[in-house]
Formats: sequence, C-alpha cells, structure tokens
Amino acid sequence: MALFPSRKGAAAAAHGNQHLESGPSSEKNRDVKAHDTEVVAPTGEAISQNYQLGVKRVEAAASVWSTWHLASAYAIIWLIYFVTSIQETVTRTMSPFVTSSFELHGLTPTVSVVSSIVGGVSKLPLAKILDTWGRPQGMSLSLCFWVLGFIMMAACKNVETYAAAQVFSTVGSQAWGQKRAVAAGLVPDVSHKAITLQSVKRYLLEIDLVGIILLAAGMALFLLPFNIYSYQSQGWRSPMIICMIVFGALLVAIFVLYEKFLAPVTFIPVRLLSDRTVFFAGVMLLLVFFNSGVWGSYFYSMLMVVWNQSVTTSTYISNIYRVGSCFAALVIGLFIRWSGRFRWVAMFYGLPLMILGVGLMIKFRQSYSDIGYVIMTQIFVAFAGGPLTVSGEIAMMAPSDHQHVAVIMAILDLFGSVGSALGSTVSAAIWTSVFPAALRKYLPATAPIETIYDSLVTQLSYPVGSPIRNGIMHAYGDAQRYMLITTVSLLGGALFCTFMWRDIKVKEIKQVVGNVV
Repeated sequence: MALFPSRKGAAAAAHGNQHLESGPSSEKNRDVKAHDTEVVAPTGEAISQNYQLGVKRVEAAASVWSTWHLASAYAIIWLIYFVTSIQETVTRTMSPFVTSSFELHGLTPTVSVVSSIVGGVSKLPLAKILDTWGRPQGMSLSLCFWVLGFIMMAACKNVETYAAAQVFSTVGSQAWGQKRAVAAGLVPDVSHKAITLQSVKRYLLEIDLVGIILLAAGMALFLLPFNIYSYQSQGWRSPMIICMIVFGALLVAIFVLYEKFLAPVTFIPVRLLSDRTVFFAGVMLLLVFFNSGVWGSYFYSMLMVVWNQSVTTSTYISNIYRVGSCFAALVIGLFIRWSGRFRWVAMFYGLPLMILGVGLMIKFRQSYSDIGYVIMTQIFVAFAGGPLTVSGEIAMMAPSDHQHVAVIMAILDLFGSVGSALGSTVSAAIWTSVFPAALRKYLPATAPIETIYDSLVTQLSYPVGSPIRNGIMHAYGDAQRYMLITTVSLLGGALFCTFMWRDIKVKEIKQVVGNVV
C-alpha cells in the first residue's frame, strides 16, 4: 500500500570557568589523537596537536591567513548561504503546487518531515567527516547529495519521490580550504589512507551508524502516521498506520537502550548535553523551530487563497521572516559583541516579541483581516526569530572548546530539525482533521469538497467573493486558529528554558587561535 495514495485511488562543564575536558561521552568515545606535541603558530599561539586533523587544519589556517583572507572566507560562506537560501525559497514556493499536482495538497508540510529528520541526524556524521577528513571533503560530499536531490525533484512522478528528493537536498553543509597552513608547515600534509574494509568498519562505528538508523527510522515511522492517516480508507484504524506508530515507538525505545548499553560510540554526546546551558539552549531551539514549522506550513497557500495574493507577492510576504530575521540577527549580534552577554537577547527580547507576534496571528490570520496586519505579525516574529537563533547557538557553543564546536553545531541542527519535523507533523495533523470538516461546514452541499481539499489550484479557481471561495477562506482561518493556539502555548516552555542558562560573558572566552572575528 502506498503511503500517499491519491484520494481518487483511495476514496558539558561550565565555561567562564572551564572548558569541556574530554570527548562527547566515556573513555571509549575519546577522539583520536594525531600528535602529542604542540606547534607554535606565527601569531605566537600554540596549536594543540591533541585535536582531530580537521580541527588542527582550521586553526593552522587561521594562524597564517591575513584579514583579507578572513574577509574572503566570510564572503564565500555568505555566497553559499545565499545560494542555499535561493534554493530553499524556490522549493518552498513550488511545494504546494507540486503536492497539488498529485492531488495531495494537505501533505505540503509532510514532504519535509523525513527530510528534516534525516537532515538533522546526518549532521553528526558530517561533523565527524569535517573533523577527521577535512572541511572541503565534507562540503564536496554534501554537494553531491544536494545535486542528486535536485535531479530527483525534476524527474519525480509522485509525491513519494518528491519527498525522497527533499531528503537528499537537505543534507548539505559548507567548509573552506586551508592549503596555506599545510604549506607553512603548521599542519602535516597527511595523505589519506587507502579505504579498506577495516577502515570503513571503524568509521561506521565512530559515527554510530546503527544509532542513526534507529533514531531516523523510529522518528519517521512515528511521525508520518499523524500526517497521512486521513489518506487511508480506515483512518486511524488502518493496519499500516497502527504498525507505523507501534514500530516507530519501539525503534525509538530500542535506540535509547542501544545508546545506553550497547553502542561502542554514542550517537548523541551525552557529556556535552550534561551542561545545562547547552541542553536547555537546544530545547529552546527545538521549540522555536517547532513554532515556525507550525505557523509556516500552510501560510503560503493561505496568502494566495484568503488574501488573493499573486505567487510573486506571496513569496515576498512569506520571506519577510527570512530577510527580517537575518537583519535583526546582525544588529543584535553587534550588541552581543559589545556587551559580551547573550542571555538577555532570548529572555527579555526575542521570546517576548515572538509570543506577541504569534499571539497576534491568532487574531489576524482570519479571512476578515487586512493583509497589512498579517505583514505586521510577520515582521514581529522575524525580528524575534533571528536573535533567538543567534542566542541559542551561542549558548550551545560557549561552554565548549574548539575541538567540540562541530559536534555542538551538529547537535544544534539536530534539535532544530527535530523541532521542524514535529512542527510540520502537528500542523499537518491539525489541518487534516480541521480543514476538511470546516469545508463541509462552510461550503454548499453540492461543492466538490474532496477536490477542493486536495488541490491548491482548485481552491484558487473559484472567484473571490463567490460562496465557495468565501467558505474556503473561513476554513483556512479555522485551521490556523488551532495551529497558532498550540504553538503559542509551547513558546512559554521556550521562555522557561532561557532561565536555566548560565549568564556566560562571551567576551572573556578564547576558543580558537589565529586571526578570527
């Protein structure tokens, strides 16, 4: 049985104070030591040879590059983010039309559930590649997955293939080279060893492949039924839905037991998460990404149907969050650099403003509201979202040292990805239960409710002001109200998390060597 049948077919220790002293978990998880001595950089700073090769290369590169090289590196990183942002914008713009072409518009957020989970768990293996193999190699591998995802999107003939393509395109990262450090002799030019069965086995153990598969499969199997149950003829009583929930929960439980008692190397570095600032920053980010996953899932479609906006204008409005959050993060980042404190950003600015913005959405995301008020709420959450992400990232990285930054960022992405997947799941579950019922309530008895529910194009085909279009607009408002009430309630939990952070003064922290910002 297909997962998405057509309706026609289916009827860490405290910093300020101390850095983490060892690897992510127990003695068996210690990182490989390449050398036992230190190398002194031209800046007079010592580059620890107890770090993994990829980390040593980056620190060595930072010791020999000039301010011009530093600026060039940041420019390249900005360019990469620019390209990925274009890709994400185009993909999100087209997704409602892609799912509608398969008569499955209700699954618009669902196609990103698995990609969010897999994208999140892939960051930890990628972090291991970056630390042991090198940044350029990790980026090249990611680029291959990215291109493959685009090819699959272009060739997809069903929503399952489109969802799989999202998985491949989501797995990506960026890195930069450091040949000048090798040339300067600060890092040995170590040739990569030949790939053998033993080396492959060792690597698979180091990244905890079994744990990754258990967690990814368990979460995917558990979350997907909440997205697709309405597309099964028996609904929640469908044997497939029941099996997915049961086996998903079992796999997550097995993952926990495996990591506790059997894993040679633990997938999630518990030692790092034992620092309360790191842990609660991760939980806050999970709830923040959950929040945006809920209110953003059907927003693009709503702009076109309820407020009769064009594709171009809807894209502009939906990207207020992206542009506004980046601008606000830049401004707040300067204040953090000046003050050396980041906790206040989330506690007294970001989360109160986010709660205000989402709370106002409950009022203004209705068919009778003017589009100007909708834009206002987007600006509020945008100016809150960027600083929240920045403060959460700093809170997770500040207690650690350079050796563990890549792993911490991978955990950060995991929290965010799980939050996005949960948000998409909740929004799809509310949509599939509320929106069809609201259509039956507001539309004439003769209206093709199933066809309207399945296709954004069909919804847009009815003239503005007609009884059917008005009924569809009211149904959107009903579904959005339940979604927004759910997410604003959980933002209170995010605010509680910030009270658990230590007030670390980042200006007093020196994590890396060389010429850095």
